[in-house]
Amino acid sequence: MNRKAIRTLAYKAFRNSGGLKTNASGMTFLIMLLLSVSFIMVIGSYTFPWRVYSELFETQNGSILIINQPDSFDDFLYEADIPHTNELHLQTDAYYDFTYFEELLDKHDSYMAVVFPQNFDEAVFDSSSEEAPEILTYIREDNLIFSPRKDYVVDTILSPYQSYIKEHAGKIIPINEPVTVEVQGTATAPETSFSSGIMRFAALSLAPLILFIVMLYASMNSGTNIIAGEKEKGTFAAILLSPVSRLELIMGDLIGVSLAAFLPALVILVFIFLLPSYSGLPGLMVAIPLLLSLAILIASLTILISVISDSVVSAQTAFLPLFFIMVTICVTCIQSVDSAEGIYRLIPVYGHFYGLGSIICECTARDLGCSLVCILLTLIISAICIYVSVRLLSSERFTMNNMSDEDHKTSGKKSKLTGKTLPGFIIDQAVYPLVILSIFQTLAMLPVLIKYSSTSAFADIVESMKAVNTFADLFSFSFELLGSFLADPLFIVSMSVGYLLMMCCYLVKVMLKERIREKKGRIRKHLASLGLCIEKSTLIKYVGGLVLGVALMSSVYLILNLTGQVTFEGFNTGFDVVSTVLISLLMWLPQGACEELMFRGYMLPRITERTNRIFAFILSSFLFSVLHSMNAGYTPLASLNLFLIAILFALISYRSGSIWITCGAHTAWNFCQGNLYGLQVSGNELSSTLIKTSYTKSHLDIVTGGAFGPEGGLAVSAVTLPLVILLIVLIKKDSKKTSRLW
Repeated sequence: MNRKAIRTLAYKAFRNSGGLKTNASGMTFLIMLLLSVSFIMVIGSYTFPWRVYSELFETQNGSILIINQPDSFDDFLYEADIPHTNELHLQTDAYYDFTYFEELLDKHDSYMAVVFPQNFDEAVFDSSSEEAPEILTYIREDNLIFSPRKDYVVDTILSPYQSYIKEHAGKIIPINEPVTVEVQGTATAPETSFSSGIMRFAALSLAPLILFIVMLYASMNSGTNIIAGEKEKGTFAAILLSPVSRLELIMGDLIGVSLAAFLPALVILVFIFLLPSYSGLPGLMVAIPLLLSLAILIASLTILISVISDSVVSAQTAFLPLFFIMVTICVTCIQSVDSAEGIYRLIPVYGHFYGLGSIICECTARDLGCSLVCILLTLIISAICIYVSVRLLSSERFTMNNMSDEDHKTSGKKSKLTGKTLPGFIIDQAVYPLVILSIFQTLAMLPVLIKYSSTSAFADIVESMKAVNTFADLFSFSFELLGSFLADPLFIVSMSVGYLLMMCCYLVKVMLKERIREKKGRIRKHLASLGLCIEKSTLIKYVGGLVLGVALMSSVYLILNLTGQVTFEGFNTGFDVVSTVLISLLMWLPQGACEELMFRGYMLPRITERTNRIFAFILSSFLFSVLHSMNAGYTPLASLNLFLIAILFALISYRSGSIWITCGAHTAWNFCQGNLYGLQVSGNELSSTLIKTSYTKSHLDIVTGGAFGPEGGLAVSAVTLPLVILLIVLIKKDSKKTSRLW
């Protein structure tokens, strides 16, 4: 291996990195780096000694006693990654004996006791009993000091445990108001202040997100310029003729791009660990290898994109989906940062986000073990990317710039006509649906909020907002509020009007940007350009789509039923329920058509015109998945399933020549999922359903989709994936199909 060539290529790639691009000599750069390190050490000298002394003289924190702790509570604490211990194994049948708990709190210098009834799990998970046991809490008499601590425990531990029991047992367990007891001792309050909560949120959510964005940006600046840039300038062929193997070429670029992404992130990471609230030097030593492995992964993916592309613009455009995917994963992680399953801490990217946040907060042996596995898997994936890049460079197709000067001129004219470069055009396609959705959905909520403002229900909403302390609480509260609104006919009608107005916005946008000279049939032609061509077969296609949507969701429900995940418990035939369900259908009709018009009717053909059909299918389907990423219960499997659903609808639209079939299928899918079978619709739980459905005790979230609904489970994967494969085969065999969508 030619080490000198690799060093030269690495240095060239590193200097080619955006803001780090400079004509300074290597010695100047080295001096700047040493000055930066010296500055960090000076700051550290003011911080680390204070950390050490403060930890040496720190008094013992007050604790919470758990009496008759059930196994389900222990499982919940472990899944939620809440530090805890059960060394005392306290047991008692004195459920209401407050004098006993006075002595207990005094003896163990604790400020709060949570008391479960004996045989709690047996009572909760007993399907024959409809009653749920109550949880008692005892708090010290000096509640002016400990009342905020009690609220914190109830909001961040006991209330999520309520949801955990409801999900696994289908019951709501009451949590009684705390009983105040007099204690002679003086326990020390735990560090659960507002400021410590902010620091914890910053460590678990904001810090990893910032590190991801910095590394993605730095990697894009350098990685998309190296190979694709050389192709664009016509100098890459000369590089290949030099006495450097393709593996050495890729390895040199990989080292340079990795350093360009890693070093700015490292500086930020060091400053984060200097803060006294975090794990300090031990945590930094564990976080650095994890951060470096992420830099290598992003760099290897960026280089692979650069190898495939033939210009810097095309490479940056192809990099945008990678950027969106990474940011979407970060948003998903933020949403479930306190309840992430252990397996996600081992998966690359997910493991990096959760691992960095957890290590910053408190570096444990578990973090070290998960980081090692995550690093190993990351290096394997990076090695595969390197291997593919080397193999691609063996093909002439990926070593030359196939665009002629005439192509460049044509491309330049096209971008002038559209008013945007290709990356700008892609960003516009991604942002526009989010903007109009946020505007019209907010407007749709205003009439309901005005209506509620004069009722006692509004006071309940304001009161429940007091428990919102974190982003996870905010997500949960938002979707609980939305679920309650979906039972109100006023909100359903407002949303229906909102979706119709959104469709009008797209029609107006097309009329303003894509003008048609002929006055006769102008509206019909604009509708046709949105995939809504009016033909004799339009009604048949739409009804066929409704039948298809019912069949798809019925297949999902059948799979869940046959595999023992859900049980059918009868029908809801009350007048209020049936009337609300029928009104809900009025919302699902424009809702399905609106989302289809956004992603399949408008976005898909226009991205195809600027790029190619395959890229348009992938990008529009990915953006459809991203649109739902803020919903409650969103998981990696949910993102994959939504991508498959979008691909399926895109293929159906492409083969049928319009979006009428998918408009009907989308409407029927959501209606059957929520109002017919009583399942969650993309994280929204509807209260008005025709069929009573409940999860069994043995149900698995990976099959049912958990809080997100079937779209987050394997049942939907089993239905959609075979259909996607079948349609791809049929379209490939259909030689008469043109490349134009509609």
